[in-house]
Amino acid sequence: MSHYVIHNPDGRITQTGFVPDSMLKLQGDGGKNVVVGQAELHRDYVQDGKIKMRPAQATQLNGMVLSNLPSPCTIYIDGEAHACSNTTVELEFTYPANYVVHVEAFPYLDTKFNVVKT
Repeated sequence: MSHYVIHNPDGRITQTGFVPDSMLKLQGDGGKNVVVGQAELHRDYVQDGKIKMRPAQATQLNGMVLSNLPSPCTIYIDGEAHACSNTTVELEFTYPANYVVHVEAFPYLDTKFNVVKT
């Protein structure tokens, strides 16, 4: 029996599984995006044919400024996506509220912040 992962060309893992060795080559796209091994979908990725842990972002929130952003990235504010190519962004909100700010930039792990606008 073998554990395996199926991944996209960019290394994003889309599926994990466990099959008899004789069925391993039948998994995925004819086996070309299949790697033998165990992984967690949202924690790991495939690089150069090897399963690796996704690196952490260096993104920081200081007041209303996001800094050390990976470029490019997508910043989600309460689920609404905003494409970003800057490494620093000043957040601006019209209404006082609690906002969830989520930064995504594969292969980095996602980062979330809770921002309070008073």
